[in-house]
Amino acid sequence: MQKSRNAFTEEKRAYFAPRLGFVWQPRSLKDLSVRGGAGLFFNRGGDTIWGDTAFNNPPIAASVTANVFVPSGPQPKFGLCQSDSLPFNCTVPPLPVGLNSRGGSIAGLSDVGGPDTTLKQAYAENWFFGLQRGFGSNWMVEADYLGSKGSDLYSIINRNRFAGDRVINNGNLTRLNPFFGAINYADNSNESIYHGGDVSVQRRFARGFVFQSAFTFGKAIDLMGGAPGCNRCSENDSVPDAYNLRAQRSISEGDVNKQLVFNGLWEIPVSQHLSSLAKGILGGWQFSGLGVLSAGAPQSVYSSTGDYNGDGNYYDYPNVPSFGRNKSGLSRTDYLKGVFAASDFPSPCPTSDPCGIEGNLGRDPYRGPGFAQIDAAFSKNNHLPWVFSERAQLQFRAEFFNLFNRVNLTGWDTNLSDGLFGKATSARQARTGQISLRLTF
Repeated sequence: MQKSRNAFTEEKRAYFAPRLGFVWQPRSLKDLSVRGGAGLFFNRGGDTIWGDTAFNNPPIAASVTANVFVPSGPQPKFGLCQSDSLPFNCTVPPLPVGLNSRGGSIAGLSDVGGPDTTLKQAYAENWFFGLQRGFGSNWMVEADYLGSKGSDLYSIINRNRFAGDRVINNGNLTRLNPFFGAINYADNSNESIYHGGDVSVQRRFARGFVFQSAFTFGKAIDLMGGAPGCNRCSENDSVPDAYNLRAQRSISEGDVNKQLVFNGLWEIPVSQHLSSLAKGILGGWQFSGLGVLSAGAPQSVYSSTGDYNGDGNYYDYPNVPSFGRNKSGLSRTDYLKGVFAASDFPSPCPTSDPCGIEGNLGRDPYRGPGFAQIDAAFSKNNHLPWVFSERAQLQFRAEFFNLFNRVNLTGWDTNLSDGLFGKATSARQARTGQISLRLTF
């Protein structure tokens, strides 16, 4: 497969991206502002869409995987390497060198890839409506609704497989194109939709105090997704059935449906009746804080060793357990001990694997551990007119991250094939502090 020369050229909208916004202030309510808008936004795909899927192909390169679960392909050899320096002298399976009649490796079915020659530019339709009102002399409250629909989103899926392949062929894997292994095809199969809102309260800085808090809620749905903060995860998300992507439609891995964020700064007041020395010691102190309370992100329960639907792809879902698709009210202790056991999830193939049937549990039914953290900082500014002829200031600052040392669990294992299935295996940053001095003049 070759790199497309026509990617993005067949887009009929000619990349026209109109945007409209408005602001209205009612005459009778001078402290109320009504705002809204909508727009079309294009999203250029990363190089992985048209580069990584095309350049790692024969004759430039050939990727062959030795898999113990696929007896028809090359088998791995297990053993210790003979050296701790290059070339290590490891035990490797004997692989013949050469290409088959279609350009694939004769050592095994090599993986190839490439983009759709009519690949389109992904785009999002975004809309917004909000109300903002001030009250008192320094307070303001705001409520907003946000929506977003993603279309022609990028996906990279191994299309060289079909459900029931190994069932039809007595356990052997034939593939649609028998000359290659995975054919990682990049196209615009993905889509998404998001509805959400936020409510915020803000106090402008006055009399030494400022405060802001926002609560965000919403729901994100897509066909392929990635965990929050994971770059290039969406287009490479695992898909159990390459030709039934609609079955993947579910809550996105990036969906954080509830989050509370707040921050504030307080300049500690000092009585003007104190002496100059007392003012110098007690004055200039500031306290600031930042807090985040967030719900956990959805995750899928899957098997990396079961091929229930028989397409040669070892990533499949089990059936719905007796407690259903919801597991709420979980504590950190539950995640440490194990939220559930592998035996809770019935296999869709109770007598033989594969059986040509995908499990009915579906994608992303359970949420992982939430996140809660409060950071704080103390600082004191001291004027030093006696050190330099010009005005100088010495600032002492102490910062604490995760002030209350809360254990924020991560690494929740939802792979049925792992021994730590159902358990959180790691934690985020513990309490950390740092002290600094800064001299400005």
